[in-house]
Amino acid sequence: MVKEVESKDARILQIIQHRNTPVALKMKTTNTEAYSAFTAVDLLTYIHKGSLTLFNANEELHLPEGSCFITPRFSDYKIQRQLSIESGNFVSYGAILPASCFNFSQNQNEKGFHKSAIEHLTISTKKVSNSIHILKTHFKLKKAFNSEELAELFAAFKTSIDAVAAEDLNPNILSRNDPFLSFLYEHITKNINQDELAKTYGVSTSSFFRLARKKLGMSPYKWLQDQRIHYARFQMQLTALPISKIYMDLGYEDLAHFSRIFKKKFGYNPSETYNTVAIEIIS
Repeated sequence: MVKEVESKDARILQIIQHRNTPVALKMKTTNTEAYSAFTAVDLLTYIHKGSLTLFNANEELHLPEGSCFITPRFSDYKIQRQLSIESGNFVSYGAILPASCFNFSQNQNEKGFHKSAIEHLTISTKKVSNSIHILKTHFKLKKAFNSEELAELFAAFKTSIDAVAAEDLNPNILSRNDPFLSFLYEHITKNINQDELAKTYGVSTSSFFRLARKKLGMSPYKWLQDQRIHYARFQMQLTALPISKIYMDLGYEDLAHFSRIFKKKFGYNPSETYNTVAIEIIS
């Protein structure tokens, strides 16, 4: 299993918006802490400097510099960066993909779901090299996309995605349309017990537990606790919110309780977590 590494160095995050909606991002960092990939967006990432390791309880996949891959929304794994030996940092470019980039049968969700497989999609960097160049150029010039440019960019990505064989594609992106995973995402920040979650979802507690074991490989309570602590650290790293507000919003009993869980998970106290992310919005 990949070890989580503490780092207090600043990160630079640039976000390009189109009509007030994020469509592309660039990250430059020396931080190597593992983080959760479980989000509500489909993200295509190009690794410009450094490398990444994707892992869950069962598998581990290393993606070298120059790789291009997709993390579908609601993908249940962790990601860890490795720094470039030459530059000493990690740099990536990403595009937030619209649903139109994906084309597969919606009724395969239950049939094709594979918890043991890391839900990723690696695509040929060569086939999207022009699109990656366009992304990099827009960030270099700090230039937003117009509607036509954005449509062309996404069309190029969709062509590359469509070129992947369906038998390889579908099992890896089924998580993005899964109603159970979507429900859990909506409740990451809500500290309610398993019985209440099951009732809200509309099934019995035993049925809810079986669904979680099938799709997450663990109890929903354990899974949500893990996601919640990652979410808390993300908030501390990305916002100026005080620790007291973050742990209370997530429903932890008190600061001491939150600190014990946090230190057990990451190996250091919440107060040592940096929150020095420089964010630049380009629109």
